Parts: sequence; structure tokens; C-alpha cells
Amino acid sequence: MQMTKKARTLAEAAMFALLGSALPSTLLAHGAVEVDNAPEHIMQASISQSAAIPGLSAVILDAPQPGILVSYRGSDVLTVEDTEGRGLLRFSPDGVLANRSSADWPGLSEARPGMVHSSTKDKAWVKVSATPSFGWLDPRLGVERGEGLWRIPVSTGSGAQSEIRGLLTRNPLPKEGHH
Repeated sequence: MQMTKKARTLAEAAMFALLGSALPSTLLAHGAVEVDNAPEHIMQASISQSAAIPGLSAVILDAPQPGILVSYRGSDVLTVEDTEGRGLLRFSPDGVLANRSSADWPGLSEARPGMVHSSTKDKAWVKVSATPSFGWLDPRLGVERGEGLWRIPVSTGSGAQSEIRGLLTRNPLPKEGHH
């Protein structure tokens, strides 16, 4: 599936923002830093099958904890299911809503602490994006899961069902002294 230039630009901007916030300032200013007990590998997520829903695109956000960015340009409401098969996110032309009663809500709210305002405490669904694109650290892409397949089910209000599928792989980091 081809990504639009705008979606690719959004994905790249989100990736650089995640990576930039993850790098210590000493690394940025003075080169590599000696680290004790550094991991020997990193986990990398990839998409092996995009969801078969027109208007939906997804990209992996590479970072120490992989994330996913979903954009949806369809006219119907798109729902992304959580790890328990319940609605986690709803995409529409008006933006993205997140389900506060979802099993995966704590991970979303920790990543974006400013999302919930006191005026929306009693609402199950809260707006998390004014555009139909949203990136998050999904637990199905979690490094603690180890290598293997992952899937994120999606459906539309008209009943179309599909899923975004991918793979988590372990990639070795370069050995010390091989610059």
C-alpha cells in the first residue's frame, strides 16, 4: 500500500520527535557515551500486512519502544480494537477518540498525560486528536513480548473487518569497537 507524501512526512516527524526525546543530551553534544549493561539487541517492529480497509494507512514508528501511526481518510468511522477485543480508538473525519474504559487506556494516558481534562472525567470516549491520524505505543508491539507475530484488529461502522499484521524481530546492536 502506497503512503501519501503527507502521511510519510507525518510519520517521519513523529519518529524524529520520539527518537530526539529518547536520546540523552550528552550523546547529542559529545558523541557516544559509555553505558554499563547496555542491551545486546533491539526489538524492531514491521508491518507485514496492511488492513484491507480503503483510506487506512499505518506505519511503524521506530524508537526504543516501537509505536504505530494510523491515518484514516475514509468516510465511515474506523475502530481500532484493544488487546481484549474492545474498542480502543475511533477514527473519523473529525479526529480520533480514545476509550477510557479500554484495557489499553493506561498506556495511552501515560504517554499523553495532558489528554484528559476535568470536564471529560465522566465520558468513556475522549478526543485525542483533531485530525484523523494518531500514533501510540501499542502493547502488542512491546519489547517485553519478544520476537513474534502481532496483529491489531480494525473495523468500520459498516461492518468491514480487517487487521494490521506484523512481526517483532530481535536485531543485534553493533559490538563495541566497531565504529
